[in-house]
Amino acid sequence: MPTSNPHPPGTPLILRVGVTGHRPDPKKGRPLPDVARLRETVREILKHISEAVHGVAEAHGNVFNLTGGNQEHPGYLRVVSALAEGADQWIADEALALGYDLQCPLPFAREEYEKDFEDPAAQTEYLRLLSRASTVLELDGKVESDDQGARKPSSAAYEAVGRAVLNQTDLLMAIWDGKPEQGRGGTGAVVTEALQRGIPVVWVAWPDSLVPPSPEWRILKRATNIEGNSKHLKIEVRELLLPPEETDTSKYGRATTKRAQYFEEIEKQWNAIHGWWQIFSGLVTGELLRPQKMKALLVFAPFRVEPFEKATRTEWDRECKGTLLDPDQPNQAAQALAAAVDASYFRHYAWANRLSVYYASLYRSAFVVSQLLAAAAVFFALFGTAGGFSEKERGILVGLELIAILTILGVTTWGRHRHWHERSIDYRMLAERLRLARCLALFGGGGQQVSLAAHLATYGNPVATWMHWHYQAIERAAGLVNIQFSSGYLKATQEFWRKNLIEDQIEYHEKTSIRYEKLDERVHFAGITLFALTLVACTLHLLGITEQFTGWLILAAAFLPALGAALAAIRTQAEAQRLFRRSHAMKKSLERLGREFASTSARDGEGDSQRLRAHADRVTDLMVREMLDWRVVVQDQPLETHV
Repeated sequence: MPTSNPHPPGTPLILRVGVTGHRPDPKKGRPLPDVARLRETVREILKHISEAVHGVAEAHGNVFNLTGGNQEHPGYLRVVSALAEGADQWIADEALALGYDLQCPLPFAREEYEKDFEDPAAQTEYLRLLSRASTVLELDGKVESDDQGARKPSSAAYEAVGRAVLNQTDLLMAIWDGKPEQGRGGTGAVVTEALQRGIPVVWVAWPDSLVPPSPEWRILKRATNIEGNSKHLKIEVRELLLPPEETDTSKYGRATTKRAQYFEEIEKQWNAIHGWWQIFSGLVTGELLRPQKMKALLVFAPFRVEPFEKATRTEWDRECKGTLLDPDQPNQAAQALAAAVDASYFRHYAWANRLSVYYASLYRSAFVVSQLLAAAAVFFALFGTAGGFSEKERGILVGLELIAILTILGVTTWGRHRHWHERSIDYRMLAERLRLARCLALFGGGGQQVSLAAHLATYGNPVATWMHWHYQAIERAAGLVNIQFSSGYLKATQEFWRKNLIEDQIEYHEKTSIRYEKLDERVHFAGITLFALTLVACTLHLLGITEQFTGWLILAAAFLPALGAALAAIRTQAEAQRLFRRSHAMKKSLERLGREFASTSARDGEGDSQRLRAHADRVTDLMVREMLDWRVVVQDQPLETHV
């Protein structure tokens, strides 16, 4: 699929301001404050945020793709509000007046939520603001009846919508009296969870008297940190949006890629080194002997690279056929959902994934070629003597030896200079997180946590990397899906996760485990066999039984262990043994999580989306942690010269 831009899509610029706050309720000690003064304070804060974001756009426009989050709403600012009576509505209204986009997660279907508003004016305001929202996510909160038959919404529904807001929040604005929460989903609980997640909070103090002073506001980053002003707020916004500083490679650090390198990438077509890993591993495992693989080899398919977006489109269309992300469904809402998810993630994933595969193949092929050529250099050095060749023929062999050595030095030096190893790792991290984000978007998005054990800190904090920054910006721009969590939708989402993520990953890890187990065992067996043959050659030479073959025995005694060492180095560099064990363990863990996920109910109006989301988060957490651990393992395996 040709595009007008031959480089990876740029980083979108979006800042999401989440909203939480009290509802006026004099019976609970929360009288209606001076709303005009409170809204004036909110307007002031939103203006500071807007100025900071637009300042970033003006000063650092080269860093971002300034077309915004999507075609409908190209602005840089978004407010995320559940539109509850009081603070939620006040902030949403002020934000809309300043040009913010509005997205709304609701605890129930919109008609059911409308019953929450006893005050007709608040109900009217809810409907007005809802009509201006670009996206509405209707959760499946439970509504029961008390002993008198009165409507009794579940507190878990408000807790769920608070979590949905936080999943789409970079900076939380809370109108709060500072008192402990009075139930699940209260403002205090939302603020506490935001701070636990590392989300900065702009706290607008809720006056506790009928004649309040002017409202005050502060910035919270930790429970004990309540300092802040407009200058600090703007600094906080810039820190949220701008990429991390590029780190150098110190004595105790690890090499990593640079942000500019990724966005300067161009689409690949072919490479003379690219296919050697596929050929080597295919020969060892026997996969290359299959007719289809042999036909592909005859037309040099391992050395060619398919167009990134065209190849990914074929994969996605096949994967989405008949699912809720099938763009050919007759239902317009389903078509819109498929189009929104596709627009948010497709091109980003296509480039990150295909570039990762390309550089991984280059890296693996480079060490296969280098190791085998090192053994070949030994063969060329002794073959002329063993065969009794003429001086001219020996000169040709010396030339071949020199070519082998120069090729090793050239491939290794170029691979290290171009950071093939680091690019394959970093681009894979980005691609896998985007794959998960695409699936999580169906449950409201957000939620991927990234952490690394303290003893692995020398490998770099994964949060302080351009990949994490770029991923977060993509996820910000994606926003909420415009959907209602009905039973049918949840079952379709459950099926998509089960089939297109969990089972797909189980199948991948099963194949990887089998492939690398074969590779490990056969390369190991080949190495033992070569050293055994070396022992035979040495014994025959020492016994002098076959003096007429002395030259050939010397060649065998030198070349066979060199070839065995090359295979051992390939086995180690490829992490064959570790890979098949990791994939086997991942397969077992995913099978267990898949069974739990598939057995979770998906009913209307029972809050089952939260149970499904909890299982989805466990799958996501497992896969993210596995990627982070693998990143640490492979960072210590750069290309090395072995001659």
